[in-house]
Amino acid sequence: MTSPQHSLDKMMQQAYRKEQPRAASLAARVKREAGNMTDSSMDRTRQGDHRGSYSEESLCCREDAILPSRHSVPINFPQRDRKKKHDRSTMSPETLKTFEETILPNRIRCMEAQKRSIASLACEPDAPRSEATEELLGEIRTMALQLGADRVGFTRVPRHLIFSGKAILYENAIMLAQDMDRGRIATSPSMEAAQATFETYANLGEIANSLADFLREAGCGAQAGMALGGLSFYPELAQQAGMGVRGRNGLLISDGPGPAQRLGCVNTSLNLPQTRENPHAWVTDFCNQCLHCVRVCPMDALYDEPKAKKPEGFVYLDSERCRPYFSDNHGCGICIAECPFFRRDYATIRERFLRSNL
Repeated sequence: MTSPQHSLDKMMQQAYRKEQPRAASLAARVKREAGNMTDSSMDRTRQGDHRGSYSEESLCCREDAILPSRHSVPINFPQRDRKKKHDRSTMSPETLKTFEETILPNRIRCMEAQKRSIASLACEPDAPRSEATEELLGEIRTMALQLGADRVGFTRVPRHLIFSGKAILYENAIMLAQDMDRGRIATSPSMEAAQATFETYANLGEIANSLADFLREAGCGAQAGMALGGLSFYPELAQQAGMGVRGRNGLLISDGPGPAQRLGCVNTSLNLPQTRENPHAWVTDFCNQCLHCVRVCPMDALYDEPKAKKPEGFVYLDSERCRPYFSDNHGCGICIAECPFFRRDYATIRERFLRSNL
């Protein structure tokens, strides 16, 4: 899972002052949404009911929370060296203008979606529905695609895939994927590619919130998981859901975008069907023979051989090596842009690979 860059965080804080009117508008909107909660939800909040918890940290204290195991995945993508000075003065006027006009608004959208996700938990039904009929599952898929997701899958979240220090309310998960803009990702590493990435993060946050609202209206419990700053390890969960397979770059590879996608999720009270077979399983063998991303990584951060590590299963990336280049270039993305599944047609690669390995 990708972590936000400290450099962008710092620049966002500095540039945020220029966005005060918009920030105030977003805050007012969140308050209005909270004001539209049902009377029973507000009563629970006033009475100190656990459903009135309005912070991510407080979720861990809820009696109904599902906590990580002692072997859970740490959020260990290293942040930028805080001793090194990074501010807007180091950016060219053109880059600064692009940041303030494109990336910053999408970062604010991500923040707004995160606040909405937490606040909306006060609207959870008292006795959430658990039965998932075929009709409802079809409606969920249709709604997710209409909202802007490109792929949808169902899985169950094992405790070891909940990030350390985090918590979820329901073990069943609706996984969401949205493709990133190919033209901009092809320029990686660049401000344009970073823009496409944050735009997709923001889109998925809003999609997850809207889908959670839809589920609550159907009487189901729902907790929207953000694409940026999620509560669990999405690539492994999406692989469990049969939506793709993690490649040697550690990212989910699917038919269509290859690795050029981002993931989100909605945890739900529904007992969702589980995927038994993954149609993309052959990709693992292809990647083990290809290794192109390993060779082109500018920091030699991708392991020649994945390292077995609990609880992730396998670790593909030395994040300490990745950090300097990643943070100094507004992200990287070379292992996405150079991937054969990004450059060529999935079906063609599959046909040639399977034919040559008969």
